[in-house]
Amino acid sequence: MRNVDGFVYSVIIKDSSYKVEDFLEVEGPVEYMMFSPSYKMLLIQTDQGSVYIYTFAEEPTFERVLESCDGKFQAIDLITPGNEYCMTLTHSGEISVWCIEDGACVSRVYLNTPATALACSPSSLSAAVGTVDGSVHFLDVRDAESPQAVHKAFLSEMSVQHLLYDQRGMYLLVGTLEGYIFVINANPSSLFQILGFIEVNKGILQISTVSLLETDIVEVMVLSPLPETGRSRLEIFTLPKILPHVSANFSDERGRLNDEFIHKILYEIEHTLSSAVLDFKSNQIYGFCNQVPYICSYLLPEKAHSGICILKLYKKVQSGHYGPGMLSLSPHGLWLITTAKCGILCIRDIHTLETFAQCRSHSHQAHGIQSVRISMDGQNILVNGKGDGTLVYLRWRQFGGN
Repeated sequence: MRNVDGFVYSVIIKDSSYKVEDFLEVEGPVEYMMFSPSYKMLLIQTDQGSVYIYTFAEEPTFERVLESCDGKFQAIDLITPGNEYCMTLTHSGEISVWCIEDGACVSRVYLNTPATALACSPSSLSAAVGTVDGSVHFLDVRDAESPQAVHKAFLSEMSVQHLLYDQRGMYLLVGTLEGYIFVINANPSSLFQILGFIEVNKGILQISTVSLLETDIVEVMVLSPLPETGRSRLEIFTLPKILPHVSANFSDERGRLNDEFIHKILYEIEHTLSSAVLDFKSNQIYGFCNQVPYICSYLLPEKAHSGICILKLYKKVQSGHYGPGMLSLSPHGLWLITTAKCGILCIRDIHTLETFAQCRSHSHQAHGIQSVRISMDGQNILVNGKGDGTLVYLRWRQFGGN
């Protein structure tokens, strides 16, 4: 006998009386059960998609033969510091922790609300999950086998589209559908204080940060489209390290941070980009062209300007991909990672833009690669497929020499 509480019960019938006993406990509600023709094995499927086999013998065995999730991975990230575990998120709000080395599922948390984005903090063993209802849920992942939801912040009535920690893990940036970027103190001891928000162009495509140990600021760049002109908009602003102490003095009654305080600057590019990142020297932008197969770079002017500055092309190379692609920088800022619908991941030298390593991790027939995450030491790479529901783990081969 099965039940929605995750227990399988045994019913012993004798004459006109019966007795119900606990038999097995599984991870969630049981959706389907079937005996083998010999009645020596019982197959059990849960509503989460996992499958178990119970074998009747002198020493009965109970083992899970299939570990499954309730949908495609919406987002992925590595739990840092360390290279032992990663996290995945499905649209329904199922968060799973996986052992990178053998792919075993270590634990699960169910938010029971449609979710959109996931990010792990580089400064503490915590993670953030964005939802369709405009909230961010924070998880304590100090114990990978028992992650706990510890805090929830409601930010907007519009869906959370982007979640990004800066490289030092000082701030969590939350981009919403209507073009707001909320800045949250990433330190758990602050109870994830909301420091304010910045208004940017609607339809945010990507948020990029530069946060170096030797500086007192975090530089942020936001890419968005301008469909009416066929251009792309880039908005760059800075968040000072002292922001948690002074945010109330430089925001209005709604919490909107003052543009002069964050030194907000506007740029436009005369063609459309599907992705853009700011280099670690903060003087060059790399963009993935939307309509043509090129990766381009643009130099930022040294002199300050008012209004909108049009950036001119500095360098371009053939991307080797087809379809709109995405760019990301390695944690040390020396590699440019490019992915696209073709399913090929390329790692390029940031100075020459030439590819020195590549891997076809997913099929173009399943719409290629959705997202990539690289560990802080650059040794481990996770690649999430867009349409095939597959998460691929890549590791560098060991070569002789340098």
